[in-house]
Amino acid sequence: MNYSTLLCAALLAVSVRGQDVTKLYGQCAGDGLTWPPCITGTTCIYFNDWFSQCLPPPKTTSSSADPESTTTT
Repeated sequence: MNYSTLLCAALLAVSVRGQDVTKLYGQCAGDGLTWPPCITGTTCIYFNDWFSQCLPPPKTTSSSADPESTTTT
């Protein structure tokens, strides 16, 4: 086996392996079927018995000042 054949085989193995996860916004569960896990950084969110989806974590908001605790003079 020459170098280029070996390289092509290795790249194919890596690209096939990379598909063993569900991408962002992909379906990750439903209807009793087995799906690959969600890609890192996402979570499989349940919608109903037939559909769950890989979604990013919710954005958190932080306020710099609490309006209840501010005083005006």
